[in-house]
Amino acid sequence: DDLPGAVEALSAAILRLPRRVDLLLRRIELLRELGSVAALQRCVTEAVAAIPAHPELRVLAASASYLQGDMEGASAHVNAALAADPGHLLARTTRASYRLMARDQAGALEDVEQVLARPPSEPSALELRARIHLARGEARAACTDLDRAMETAARLPTERRGLLHLRRGQAREAREDEAGARDDDGAGLYMGIAEMAGTPYVARLDVLVSPWGIPCNKPP
Repeated sequence: DDLPGAVEALSAAILRLPRRVDLLLRRIELLRELGSVAALQRCVTEAVAAIPAHPELRVLAASASYLQGDMEGASAHVNAALAADPGHLLARTTRASYRLMARDQAGALEDVEQVLARPPSEPSALELRARIHLARGEARAACTDLDRAMETAARLPTERRGLLHLRRGQAREAREDEAGARDDDGAGLYMGIAEMAGTPYVARLDVLVSPWGIPCNKPP
């Protein structure tokens, strides 16, 4: 497929119809497939300027700011998404993740509990709550959430399942379950996730994959 040609055609259509959300989202999707980070960020910024109250576009803009290490901008965009639609689950989960990065464990837990209150429980939300439990020293609760996440993870991409294994290995290590930690670490590594330098059981967390699937460094 001629992805660059399709992007060019969409850009021409957007010049005529700058507020067509379907066209804006399709162009962003194609640029994501191309891996054109700079063009992706520029187009997301243009889309938000055209339709500032659209929650999905705001979440994409938050991801663009995250990729640039601008956590203040990322938080502002995700807050705007939730102001437009308080029930937007991706925005709520994204804000929970940002709050956890900022060490606001109470705020992160409040957001993720709202997501998990609406069944079915998403593996990503369970994994996020497990991270909060681990930050609070609650390894047993983290293992429970990760066990639940693994039960519903069959539909996830292989690398996401691998991350769940490594996350559970981290929780099992915290519980001094070395055999279980080794099993999960081995499964995660088999799925293509690199282990963290300096520790035998824990996932490498300094390099993440953005919501667009583009490898990026974790902001400070």
